[in-house]
Amino acid sequence: MKENKKSVLVISAHPDDEAFGCLGVLLKHSEAGDKINFQWFTGGRDEKQFEGMKKLANLLNAEYANENLADQELDALPIKKLISIAEAAVQKHKPDIVYTNFIGDLNKDHRLVSEAVMVACRPYRTITPKEVWMFEVPGTTELGIRPFVADKSVEINKADKENKMRLCYEQEMINGRESVQSFERFEKWPKLQ
Repeated sequence: MKENKKSVLVISAHPDDEAFGCLGVLLKHSEAGDKINFQWFTGGRDEKQFEGMKKLANLLNAEYANENLADQELDALPIKKLISIAEAAVQKHKPDIVYTNFIGDLNKDHRLVSEAVMVACRPYRTITPKEVWMFEVPGTTELGIRPFVADKSVEINKADKENKMRLCYEQEMINGRESVQSFERFEKWPKLQ
């Protein structure tokens, strides 16, 4: 890997969070030749969501790991277990940049994963990313326990992002809370905090 190339790690609660949250910026990283890795905590709601996760990883030539924990049940686990998963991913991939769910999201799985990531990326660790960004997931973030205020917006090719999402998570876009109308609500993707 050349010096100007970055190592990027996306740690998210569910397969599809990263697609709805920061796929546009991940496409930019991919175009720049940056190495992208994924760590998911749950297998998602169904097999189609799990398959979408694998398609996305292949599309971005990314390594991925999935703990396949139960969807919407991360709160039944000790936070230490979630932190250990995030720490192991950071240790393995030694990222320059980490993207994760927003800590104030309505979805409890999103909040718990974000909290675990923040602990795993504390600045006094031997391996610490230079940047940690949180992304919003339409349909849950705007209903969250605190407002999401973007610190950074990245201009992307919206049509390209939508096409890539359809390749990986078409069923989510048709039937899920993240409808195609979600694209029309957001001018710039992703918004990061």
